[in-house]
Amino acid sequence: MYHLIQRLFIRIVCGVLLISTAISCGFKNDKPVQASTKAIINSIADIQQHGKLKVAISYSPTGFFMYKGTPMGFHYDMAERLATQIGVSLDLVIAKNEHEQLQLLADRKVDLIVESIANQPSTGDFVDFIVPFKITNLVLVQRKPHKWPKQKPAIHKIEQLSNKNIHIAPIKAHINCIKSISAQLNNEIFIWDVDEQITQYQLVEEVSQGGIDYAIVNENVGKLMQSRYQNIDLSLRLQQKEKFGWVTHKETADLTQYIDNWVIEQKDNRKMTSLYKKYYKNHYAFNKRAESEYLSHETGKISKFDHLIKKHAKHNQIDWRLLAALIQQESRFNPTAVSWAGAKGLMQLMPATAEQYGFTNLTDPELNIKAGIKHFKWLSKYWKDKIPNKEQRLKFILASYNVGHGHVSDARKLAKKYGKSSIIWDDNVDIFIQKKSDPDYYKDPVVKYGYCRGKEPYDYVKKITKRYKRFKQIILLEDEIAAN
Repeated sequence: MYHLIQRLFIRIVCGVLLISTAISCGFKNDKPVQASTKAIINSIADIQQHGKLKVAISYSPTGFFMYKGTPMGFHYDMAERLATQIGVSLDLVIAKNEHEQLQLLADRKVDLIVESIANQPSTGDFVDFIVPFKITNLVLVQRKPHKWPKQKPAIHKIEQLSNKNIHIAPIKAHINCIKSISAQLNNEIFIWDVDEQITQYQLVEEVSQGGIDYAIVNENVGKLMQSRYQNIDLSLRLQQKEKFGWVTHKETADLTQYIDNWVIEQKDNRKMTSLYKKYYKNHYAFNKRAESEYLSHETGKISKFDHLIKKHAKHNQIDWRLLAALIQQESRFNPTAVSWAGAKGLMQLMPATAEQYGFTNLTDPELNIKAGIKHFKWLSKYWKDKIPNKEQRLKFILASYNVGHGHVSDARKLAKKYGKSSIIWDDNVDIFIQKKSDPDYYKDPVVKYGYCRGKEPYDYVKKITKRYKRFKQIILLEDEIAAN
């Protein structure tokens, strides 16, 4: 059971002076976010020129999580679609909670918050609200009585909340709901406590398991969790038809209008509805993920082969997360995978390549990993003196692992011939690896290895480097954990 920590117990007595005192000493995330005047990205054109859409996002079981090494979630998937529509990459800034997200936006460190934030004036005078994704209610979570449904729940009217401990997550809409109810109770006493680290999902679990008695959550979240914790009751609605959606900075009107139009389009063609059902309505998938040990952002696990990958990565001084990103791309962690070309196992080695390093049994996961690392290290050594920049060199290594170092060398020669850099992958050599499927280029006299499907290594490098970046954000190494 998740234990509530760092609680701030606040007693609100509904006399004017005491209400003012209680609310003013609320938890720090209820304090106004200070807006910065620093100007960064202000338009879609700026974002396209920058090449990145920078968003603030937080972990949650439906909005953003990593499952078996794959980033997923309603808000994450929508943000990826938006970035693709704009024609840029998605750059995540992972925040702890709503307050931290808003501060990032106020400081102009992100372009957008991709989270369900209530459209309320108290959110901040520097924000602009995107067309809401969802309109939902705020409900009270409590345990069903033993004689349910014949017996009503303990709290079935708002007036019965007096003298009760009500738990909420650090979300402004929920805080405002508390304040509104406090005002309704006239001279009654209303007690609430806030844990700055807890989520709505954890609160529901706590209620179900008896750690706490009452909490406030969004109804759509409560209904999803009810599929897992069937002893909870959500019948008391505290606030109805609350609008939730993404948030931009008020100085980015062009960006806001663009996303508004895009969201409306997504609603009209039902793409958003389909995605919403995937994460909020598919109870089987939700519960399967909740029970899995491969919810990577919580457990640090990606696959059942992590122990082998870590063992041999450490021995060869390679970041195991990089190898995991490569293996996921190559075989989806399937040790019996065989490609159309005959590549086998986790790291999809051709038998002839493996034999060069003394390996013949490619169906054995550990032997396959050892052989794959041998080849990866050979490629690393091959490119070490040719490509001075470490970040760029990795891309040459990955492209070579996919299509062979000969084709990559050809692309370098073409890049040099046509006035591009031969030691930079991005927007230089990667252009010409793609052109190696064009006879005007693969028949060029400088080309030695002829035709290749150049789009494959181009995409391969992009996908693995992107996945590796996500892994580094979400899964810390032992020394990084110790440093934190």
